[in-house]
Formats: sequence, C-alpha cells, structure tokens
Amino acid sequence: MRKTIGALAALALAATVVPAAQADVAPPALRAPPTPRQAEALPYKNGPVSAVAILIPDSQASEFEKPPSETPRVTKIDALKVGEIAALKLMFKGPQRDSQGRIDVTFDVDFIGPDGKTLEGGSLKDLPAYQGPVTLPDAIFDNIRAVPKMSFETKDPKGVYKAVIVLHDNIGGWNVPMTVELERL
Repeated sequence: MRKTIGALAALALAATVVPAAQADVAPPALRAPPTPRQAEALPYKNGPVSAVAILIPDSQASEFEKPPSETPRVTKIDALKVGEIAALKLMFKGPQRDSQGRIDVTFDVDFIGPDGKTLEGGSLKDLPAYQGPVTLPDAIFDNIRAVPKMSFETKDPKGVYKAVIVLHDNIGGWNVPMTVELERL
C-alpha cells in the first residue's frame, strides 16, 4: 500500500542495505518552523526533540533538495518489490544548540529481517543527521547527508522487515527511538 505524503516526513528500508554516500556539497536540509499540523506529523518524542522516520521510493529522495520554501512531496511506502529501492528519511525538530548556535544530531539504524535478526551489514552507527549552525532553531531538519537505502533480491524471504532507528541529540543528550516496517512482496 502506498500513501502520498504532503508533509515534511519520509523513511526507507531494504534487505540489501546500502550506506548512503555523504554529500560533499549539499547542505543539510532546513525547513521553516512547522505549522501545528506538520508538528503533529512528528510523533516520536523525547524531551524537546520530536521526529518521524518513513520509507520512500529512492527516486523521490531528491524532493528534500528543494529550497526551504518548498515542501517535499513524497510517497510513503510500506511494501517493496524485488528490484525497487527504498530510502530512509528522518524529519526532526527541537535539538539543543551549543553556545555558538550549532546542533549535532546523528542516528543509528539496525535493519532487522523477518526472523528478528539484524541483516548482514545492516547495523549502521553514528550517521550524520544534521551537524552545524542553526539560524532557525524551531525549523524542521532532515537527514539529507546520510540516507540509508534498502532493496530486496529474489533470495530474500518474504515478510516484514524493520528499521530500528535511534536519533541522537548529542548536545542536549536526548535520544528518540523509532521503528518503521517494510514488507517484502
């Protein structure tokens, strides 16, 4: 089943986990402060930090490269066929700034198979979500520099796979756990 998302949120998984290349030139995405409706779309909370993780088709990941004034338009997916690629997107707000106005947010993700075991190469740690100066502290940020991807091969068993994510506000000390599921069709 696919659902169109008009808000600022997205996430992706796969049986073949591909660590995303870190962009050398693209700055982390920064969006204006959320409207009340957008803020409700960030259901995972710990202290002042709230977040959401979703899976989207990899072909839509470029939606998050739009200017901050434009809202990314993506399709949330919860199932994937062999040959398709999903991208894991995180959206978050509320991390603490240091004395120079910077934030430091990273995340870990474990991709878990239908058997409950972590997939080979599926444990990724300390991925950069957003690290740097912030001029709009109430803005919504996303993980444009490190976007884990997932795809399935014919040999992968059908069933439900999970991405277990922990978002870390390294300055404020807040951790936000999230889980997203993806069915291999």
